[in-house]
Amino acid sequence: MTSNLSTKASSTDTIRQVAVLAATIATVAYNGYSQVAKVGGNTSADISNKYFTYFTPANYAFSIWGIIYTLMFAFAIYQVLPSQRTNPNTRKVAVPYMITCVLNCVWITVFQFDQIAISMGLIVLFLAALVVIYVRLGIGFTAVSAVERLTLHLPFSVYTAWLCVATIANASALGVSLNPGLGAINNSASFLGIASPTWAAIMLVVATLVGAIIAFTRRDIGFVAVFVWAFTAIISKQAGVTVVTTTAGITSAVLVIVLAAGLVIKMRRPQPLAPARA
Repeated sequence: MTSNLSTKASSTDTIRQVAVLAATIATVAYNGYSQVAKVGGNTSADISNKYFTYFTPANYAFSIWGIIYTLMFAFAIYQVLPSQRTNPNTRKVAVPYMITCVLNCVWITVFQFDQIAISMGLIVLFLAALVVIYVRLGIGFTAVSAVERLTLHLPFSVYTAWLCVATIANASALGVSLNPGLGAINNSASFLGIASPTWAAIMLVVATLVGAIIAFTRRDIGFVAVFVWAFTAIISKQAGVTVVTTTAGITSAVLVIVLAAGLVIKMRRPQPLAPARA
């Protein structure tokens, strides 16, 4: 690990570490407060239920935020350790991470104030910031220690995957807010001549294409697990809507198969020979 660290530390590094930890604590605290105090007069679940879509998962799916926040704390605590002060990996994600903390709080506020169009723009920026972190860390491409896999890669795999799902769900809610007929529990409701359940199936396929690319190229188990979690929760919520549940079941299986294929190919790939010792 030491070989990957710069030996030059500065007061800026200490400030960065403390700022990341403070941003994490503030974000988690505000999210909890926003649900208890009903910022905007609603909880997130209230707004989600108001704009019914066939892409909406069962309420239990949102318990994943507990996992995400636990992983955020794991990252924040790891990066604040004195031994990690000059870790280049934590240095290069600190700024975009703090941006995600700000966007997280602003997005949830706007969403609970029922400003769906504005929330859509914010969640796209939120996702973009997480993608920047995901790419900078080289998740799936960069070899790291077991500790960094758990405290750096896994947190942002799970976080980024869930925001992919949440962005699609937000887009679905926006569609319903603009065309309330799409939100009626009525399979005949349509947009551009396509029935609402079919739109949900199309979005599941689009999400699966993203997940499959990540599964095959990066072999990111955490990322794929989140997608499968979300899809199975959609099956639970949309029971009885055959086109949605069937598509969600098939796409979940596809993601698992593609991930397994990627892992097998990686294991079979010839490894470089170790240099001969004198």
